[in-house]
Amino acid sequence: MNQSNFVIAGTSGFGSPLSRRLLLGWDAQRSASIGAFLGIGVMRLNAPLDALRFASRLSRVLIRFACIVGFLLAAGCAVEKPATVAHPELAVVRIRSTLPGGAATEGIGFLVSPDGLVATCNRLVDSRAYMTATFPDGHSLPAKFVQEDREGHVALIKVEGDKLPFLPLQGDDFLPGVHIRAVGTGGAVNGEFEQFENSGSDVGFTVGGSVESGSPLLLDDNTVIGVVQGAAGNRPGVQLATPVWRIARMMPAKAPEQ
Repeated sequence: MNQSNFVIAGTSGFGSPLSRRLLLGWDAQRSASIGAFLGIGVMRLNAPLDALRFASRLSRVLIRFACIVGFLLAAGCAVEKPATVAHPELAVVRIRSTLPGGAATEGIGFLVSPDGLVATCNRLVDSRAYMTATFPDGHSLPAKFVQEDREGHVALIKVEGDKLPFLPLQGDDFLPGVHIRAVGTGGAVNGEFEQFENSGSDVGFTVGGSVESGSPLLLDDNTVIGVVQGAAGNRPGVQLATPVWRIARMMPAKAPEQ
């Protein structure tokens, strides 16, 4: 059987030819083929074969190969949960409120915290009502009344949950003319922020379609600038939203970090 002399590329040391089998009885020709396949630089030269160095380098390559395969398998098997800000519709819910007498109302709301706070129009909810919030995947959760801002026509309700998809509130100023979207259970409608109305107490905007009361009004970074209320009676084509600061001031204060 033909036996050859090998050296790993980059190693030093030359001496008399040495003929032996490499690791577990593999002959030199097979070892060269495997080494070339793994890219570890085995070359046929008239030099001694350093079996220990070869074994060490081969083991490192095999460990890296196993890690890569494991990572790829894990990535392929993992179920990716879309980020809320990339998919704002995941944070939009349909609210149903039923009063003790049987009268019911329905509308839109949206999650503003991962623990289940939902912002909506105050006329869609009632502290006396039994309320449910239905998510885009069809499952419903009971909701309880938290508080309302009657002057701003908005309210907060809460569902029980943890790490729920939510929409962050915009904390910076925004100027007229910026592109906005109103997002409901049927998708997003594009539009433009026109100007602040009613001495700054409302956000005036136009959109290219119908939107439901309680829908979030978003900037392009998917931060909320308002809660949709409805049409502006004195300006045809313009709709109004309650500015986001009214929601922000109803949010519970975060506990200081220890």
